[in-house]
Amino acid sequence: MFEHLTLSIVLSIAALALVDSINPVELAAGIFLFTTKKPINRFIPYTIGIFFFHLIIGFVFYYSFHFILDLHIFDSHIFDRIIELIGGIVLICLGILMKKKNKIKTQAIASPSPLSTFLLGIGITASAIPTSAAYYSALGIIANDKLGFDSLGLLLLMYNLIFVLPLFVLLAIYLIFQDKSQAIFEKVRNFITLHLNKILKVAVILIGVYLIVDFCIYVFHAYL
Repeated sequence: MFEHLTLSIVLSIAALALVDSINPVELAAGIFLFTTKKPINRFIPYTIGIFFFHLIIGFVFYYSFHFILDLHIFDSHIFDRIIELIGGIVLICLGILMKKKNKIKTQAIASPSPLSTFLLGIGITASAIPTSAAYYSALGIIANDKLGFDSLGLLLLMYNLIFVLPLFVLLAIYLIFQDKSQAIFEKVRNFITLHLNKILKVAVILIGVYLIVDFCIYVFHAYL
């Protein structure tokens, strides 16, 4: 059980998931849901939609990557690690091009249904998939190590739990502070608008550099 699963793989996947979890749009939409009637009834389906959609996409992309790697188009161990290198380069480019401030507009809906918020979570997550270099890099690392289904399931479950962790932090704030939570959410909203991208910019670039360095270390040990 959990064969070939190493601490380095777990830490790499966790770090990528942590960076990927910082999504200003998802956070802003989550904060907005706490201004509606019966917010928990709407927030929980929203979070579930994000979690399960992202998890399912992970399995789909993993087996797609695994299929491509099994074709042995180029019979080279470097080619097997190329997704990690590409992911690192893309993350650095995204970090450099990322805006320093967010301009987030949340369209007000007086009383969205739980189904609407569930679909909202799926929609927001789907819109971010094309630029989710961190997720692609994580899936590439998992595919390269040819882990069993139990290890794959554990890593994807861990990744997606970390991915929705900021939303659970919002939920905890609401449950603990109740009426005072709106003032806290307003500060969080301002932080997202003014400062979050600056922090995320540095984090994304550092993760990208780490992936490139890890690729270079692998090549050095494999061929020198």
